Amino acid sequence: MLCDEKQIAGPFDLRLALGVLDAELRMYVALHAPDHVFVHARVVGVDGHAIVLPGRSFAGKTTLVAALVKAGAEYWSDEYAVLDADGLVHPYPKPLSVRINDTRETDEQPVESLGGRAGNKALPVAVIAFTSYRPGVAWALRARTSGEGAVKLLEHSIAARSRPEQVLAAVRRAATDAVVFEGERGDAALAASALLSQQAVN
Repeated sequence: MLCDEKQIAGPFDLRLALGVLDAELRMYVALHAPDHVFVHARVVGVDGHAIVLPGRSFAGKTTLVAALVKAGAEYWSDEYAVLDADGLVHPYPKPLSVRINDTRETDEQPVESLGGRAGNKALPVAVIAFTSYRPGVAWALRARTSGEGAVKLLEHSIAARSRPEQVLAAVRRAATDAVVFEGERGDAALAASALLSQQAVN
């Protein structure tokens, strides 16, 4: 398989090849979208505000998003937080990439299969949570400043090197009025409950 005349994958079956092509196309859009900034993050909506969960793949974020949706949050994204110039988050409701039996293989599941629904409008960011999964740990929140939140969003932004001024402006606006915290989580359902409680307080 070739992309820009460079080989990006060897011989695969059709399903896997289409998956690689889909990922490359989404990355291309994230890099070159002129009016939006793409941050590698999961997003849900609650009461007209967004909870943003930045992080790379296979860090437990999809499991947490699924738990949030099952607890009543609306689904915005399982891959990118798409920010406009005002720092609002737009929906990017691709199917959730649920890992199969703790492997790196995933099954694409529509949010409706979890009993949830996708959002359809841009939201201001209320909570930015940098979490990592560790079995058996209690949920512990460590407060961070909005400036630290913006830096973390910048670290996970796709076009930070090619469009630094645009990206920095968007992530600053997104983090300005958000509660920012960092911590480890154990059980996804308990973490989802803690996040929703934090959103209610905010």
